[in-house]
Formats: sequence, C-alpha cells, structure tokens
Amino acid sequence: MASVKDAQKLVTHVETALSDMKDALRGNDGDLDFERLAGLADEIGERADALAETFSSLNEVLMGRIDEITGTRKRSGSSAKSGSKKRAKVAS
Repeated sequence: MASVKDAQKLVTHVETALSDMKDALRGNDGDLDFERLAGLADEIGERADALAETFSSLNEVLMGRIDEITGTRKRSGSSAKSGSKKRAKVAS
C-alpha cells in the first residue's frame, strides 16, 4: 500500500530531475543536449504520474476506512477518474 513516505520519496526524485534539467539548461554555453533534456522531461512526467497514483491510492484507502467507520455506503469507481468522491485530508 502506498504511504506518505512513498510520496515524499517521489517528490525528492522529481526535485532532483528538475534540478538536473535546470543545470543542463543553465551551463550549456549554447550547446544543449536535447536527448538528455527529453529523458529528464520523461522521467519527471513518469514520477509525477506515480505521485498522482500514490495520492489517489491513499485517498481511496482513507475514504474507504472513513466509510467503514461511519457506516456509509461503499462507493464504486476511482475518485481520480469520477471526481465525485470527497477528498481525504492527511497530515504528514
């Protein structure tokens, strides 16, 4: 199961890739390595997708638990896709 710690690790990976991209754009003396930049952009996109999945998973678990505790009816469908579920708030 995904955790807030997992999300923190993913954010760190995104920050590192963004820093690498900034460095590649800054210190290039007009000679850009577009293949490297494309790879970094792809990595950032993949990590961002994983981060969204992690938060969606955490929300589903927490909302499911709240539903169990309060006795509300179990909802179907993904909150990320349907947009109709309430979002759970998590303190880290």
